[in-house]
Amino acid sequence: MDSDPLYLSHDPLLNVPNDETKQPSPTKRYKIIIIGLCLVVFLLSIALSLVFVATRKQQSSSITTNTILDNCFATSWNPVGETLVKVDRVSTLAVDNDFNIYTSDVSVRALQKWLPGADKPINLFEGHFPETPIFYHSLTHSLYFFIVFKDTPGVYKLVDGNSTPVNVFSSNGRGWNIDQLDNSCRGLYVNTAGDVFVLDEGRRRIVKWMVNATSGVLVAGRKEDESNSDQLPSPSGLYVDEIDNSIYALIDSSGRQIKRFSNGSVYGVTIFGGGPSTVLSDLVSDYIEPQSMIVDKMGSEICAATRWNPVGKKLVKIEHASSLAVDNDFNVYVANWDTHTLQKWSPDTNELINLFEEQFPETPIFYHSLTRSLYFFYVYKDIPGVFKLVDGNSSPVNVFSSNGRGWNLDQLDSSCKGLYVNAAGDIFVLDQGRHRIVKWVVNATSGVLVAGRKEDESNSDQLEFPSGMYVDEINNSVYVITDMMGRRIKRFSNGSVYGVSVFGGGPSKYLSEIKSEYVEPLSMIVDKMGNILVGENSKITRWTSDIKYNGIILGESLGGGATHFYTPQLMTFDKLGNLYVYDKSDGQVIRFDVNSTSCINNLH
Repeated sequence: MDSDPLYLSHDPLLNVPNDETKQPSPTKRYKIIIIGLCLVVFLLSIALSLVFVATRKQQSSSITTNTILDNCFATSWNPVGETLVKVDRVSTLAVDNDFNIYTSDVSVRALQKWLPGADKPINLFEGHFPETPIFYHSLTHSLYFFIVFKDTPGVYKLVDGNSTPVNVFSSNGRGWNIDQLDNSCRGLYVNTAGDVFVLDEGRRRIVKWMVNATSGVLVAGRKEDESNSDQLPSPSGLYVDEIDNSIYALIDSSGRQIKRFSNGSVYGVTIFGGGPSTVLSDLVSDYIEPQSMIVDKMGSEICAATRWNPVGKKLVKIEHASSLAVDNDFNVYVANWDTHTLQKWSPDTNELINLFEEQFPETPIFYHSLTRSLYFFYVYKDIPGVFKLVDGNSSPVNVFSSNGRGWNLDQLDSSCKGLYVNAAGDIFVLDQGRHRIVKWVVNATSGVLVAGRKEDESNSDQLEFPSGMYVDEINNSVYVITDMMGRRIKRFSNGSVYGVSVFGGGPSKYLSEIKSEYVEPLSMIVDKMGNILVGENSKITRWTSDIKYNGIILGESLGGGATHFYTPQLMTFDKLGNLYVYDKSDGQVIRFDVNSTSCINNLH
């Protein structure tokens, strides 16, 4: 046990007889029968009413719960708290998806796990676990921790309750190089993409290690040659705001302060501590002495586009685009199936250039803003797979390849009609040839069936001729455009691989106007609030996540000089929420700029 610092010590309905001598007269008998029937009907009515009320109540409760879980975030907390556990010297705290609490107890140098309701902890690592940060990554069910193992600083994780730690990365010795860490780590954060942020106290800096990287990236604090820099003197805490792309560091020098590092700058500004801070809600100034910090799911504010300028700007003309994407620098990417090229249009030069020529088929592309990566499906040397271009690099990186063609979940067909990468980096592939959607989790060697046909369901029509896909991460649903029996959109939700038609194939009732009309979907996209935008002939309509009509948002029917389009075949957003539409009939990419947003929790 002493030789292995990562040794795990524990892981644990009356039958009434007829009286023929006293039979009532026929008239009385009929009256009794009628009264009896009325009584039965009355009682049944009451029973049915009670069942209806109970059912509505249950549905209402269920809807409320789902709404809270899927669409809402906490804004206030009960001021009466519940004491759960008592630990004398805790240096770090984390809670997993099963509400188990993890603490690092400095006095006994142990990483401890407290089960709900338990009065004693389970020691996971005893006697050799120093004062060190831990972080629970909910998306991957992983507990991350920093530790020096065999004199080498590094980050490890316990995945979904497993007892054996997995090394995420190790420092290349101690030093100032960006692939090195010091022994003293005071903060740890893992973002949705799986990148690890380390607060390296000894080097007074924050370094981000991207998934599978062999070296870190300086994101805050001191550079090697800045010996006099006081950007991060005595740093003692770290939190990352993924919504606002900011990093917050708690420092102890010259009074406790919080600094914010934003817009990619390694130089921070003090926002709390070190002097009076204005409290905007009551317009008073007071000294704030921060002891700890955390950022909620809303960041400082979250804004989503609600309306767009109906007058669009035509950006570039491309006759035969099969997919569309826009990067963080507002460059437009299209896959041109006529010329078999992947093309890029830059707003700076207003030019269209070919990235891959003569060999790029009709295939989907997807831009992943978090990692600044352009993903695309491609058949390379007769093997289907997914590749990516990272942050403008010219050499594609293979993300995964199919293990040949077939029905196994580690196999894909050559015809891919949809591609989506979620916040965690998991890839959804619409495999048209197999009538299914398969999700490949980061670093997995096989996919998971999330929608459509299983291998032994040859007659299943769940996804006949699917031609488009979008994933709603807010409501945990997958939407698919299918062409079988007329264009329609199916929704797959709650983890079911069997979908239901929500648009097309019959009249869809516009609840706001109490009328029915046929919806003929050509394309679709989901916004940041879970609303569905559906591209139809000459218009784009908006629907709520529970399929309530919310009006026409773009198209000539709006009047007032609105830009006219005929066939909105492709749609995508840029990082600001501007909507890009590819009009297949005219071969134009049109941008509609945001002119109204809805913001929640605006604190600044």
